Amino acid sequence: MAPRIAGSVLLLSAVLLVGGHHAPIVSAASIVAKVIRDREMDRLKEKFGEDMGSGYPGDPKTKTWLRAQLLKNRLAILGLPSCVRVKWSTVRRLRDL
Repeated sequence: MAPRIAGSVLLLSAVLLVGGHHAPIVSAASIVAKVIRDREMDRLKEKFGEDMGSGYPGDPKTKTWLRAQLLKNRLAILGLPSCVRVKWSTVRRLRDL
């Protein structure tokens, strides 16, 4: 496994064949991904000066923040901050409310 840097995110790449069984490396990769994601969300919260929630589609804070961003941009998806996945179905649903 060789770590690589892509932007500000550390990527770990590995090929693992475990025949459907859970392996410690899979668990470790999941934890690393969550820690990196949480740090990025903290950075974005600081950048925007707002609590945007966890960033997951079911989070009410995330939905509230996304809807506010859409309203600021007159419901134009292309005007959203670059951290928002504009093809995310949650964005489209909120826009169409």
